[in-house]
Amino acid sequence: MSSADLELYGVPFSTCTRRVLAIANFHGQSVKLVPVDLFKGEHKSPKFLELQPFGQIPALKEGAFTMFESRAIAKYLDNKFAPKSGKRLVPTEPQKYALVETWLSIDHEQYNPNIATIVSQKLQWHGGATDEAIVADKFAKLQKVLDVYDKHLSTHKYLAGEYSLADVSHLPYTDLFYKLGGEFQAAIDSRPNVARWWKDISSRPEWIKTLELSVAK
Repeated sequence: MSSADLELYGVPFSTCTRRVLAIANFHGQSVKLVPVDLFKGEHKSPKFLELQPFGQIPALKEGAFTMFESRAIAKYLDNKFAPKSGKRLVPTEPQKYALVETWLSIDHEQYNPNIATIVSQKLQWHGGATDEAIVADKFAKLQKVLDVYDKHLSTHKYLAGEYSLADVSHLPYTDLFYKLGGEFQAAIDSRPNVARWWKDISSRPEWIKTLELSVAK
C-alpha cells in the first residue's frame, strides 16, 4: 500500500494529530486526513468507537488495519516510511533506540502532564473558566522539569543526542505553550539550552508544514 491508502482520523488543530502529521512531513509523505468533528461529538459515535474504543483522536486506518495513540502511530509511520526516505526518527541501534524511548517516557510522564494541563486550562477549547490555581501548580512543576532539560541539553544538541521522535513529540504542546507568551514564553527563553533547542526544532520544515496544514484546514 502507498501512503495514499493511509487515513488519519483527527483534526489539524489537535496536538496529537499534529504529532503524527509531523512524522509524515519529516519523511516527505502524506496521509489522508479524515476530519472528526469533536464539537458534534463524532469521536464518541459508534462508528468512530470501532476505530478508537476510548473515543479519542487520532486513529489510523490502512485497509483492514487500524491503530490508535499518537506516539504509537508515529513510531509505525516512521518505520513504514524510513525505507523510502532513507532516514529515521526512531533508530534501530539498541542504545540509540533506548535513549529515544527514555525521553519519550519522560515526555509522557514528566513533561506532557504539566504543559498539556496549562495549555488546556488557558485555551479552554471546550469553554469554561481557567482555574489559575491549577495553572500555577502545573507551572511550578514544569519549571523543575525544564531545569532538568536545560542541564541535559547543555551537553546534548537534541534530547536523545540526535534529532529523533523524542524531540518531535514535544513540538505540539510546547508550540501552544510558547505562544501563550508572558511568563510561559519566558520559561523557555530564560533557559539558554532549552531556548536553543526549541528554536531549532520548532523551525524545522516538517513542523512548519504541519502548522501550515493546520491553518489551511
